[in-house]
Amino acid sequence: MQYSILLMHGSGAGHSSRFMSDWVQLLETAGLKVHRLTFPYMQEIERSGRKRPPERFNVLCDFVEEQVLELAKTNEPLLLAGKSLGGRVAMACRDLAGVKGAVAFGYPFHPPAKPLQVRMAPLVECSAPGLILQGERDPFGKVAEVQAYTLPSCVSVQWLAGADHDFTTLRSFGQSQHQVLETATSAMLQWMATLK
Repeated sequence: MQYSILLMHGSGAGHSSRFMSDWVQLLETAGLKVHRLTFPYMQEIERSGRKRPPERFNVLCDFVEEQVLELAKTNEPLLLAGKSLGGRVAMACRDLAGVKGAVAFGYPFHPPAKPLQVRMAPLVECSAPGLILQGERDPFGKVAEVQAYTLPSCVSVQWLAGADHDFTTLRSFGQSQHQVLETATSAMLQWMATLK
């Protein structure tokens, strides 16, 4: 099955970031049609050059729903995918009509150094399949923390050895960010092949 991907950026950098540009290239090389979604607050940042916070989470989800309704007119199977905040929104919207599942690259389980502020609702309140690709050194959710959570069976987590939230590794690990991103994208494609 050939999927279209509605791809969402993280909170601090839009689609022009190297991470997002590389990810799009990898997805398109795999033959996927990528629709880049830029949240309204990021559109304003790109217009004005002034930083501002994201809209409320429910507003971001409403914006995604509008885009999904438009893409549903094409009758193409659709997956939601995103980096960090974008992945959290993707997970929260994966039960929308026409959406087959969601993928998060670096899910923000909690803010760094605030492990009690857990953001589990997007993971447990939907039933469509979800995949999280998470760096083992990610301060938004490290291995021991995530393994202590009770995740629904429809959500799986795959760990990226040595990587942090932006998929960078220590120099001693010997892998570039792009190589980690390639590994994560390959895992995403393998997961997509299991979807019905």
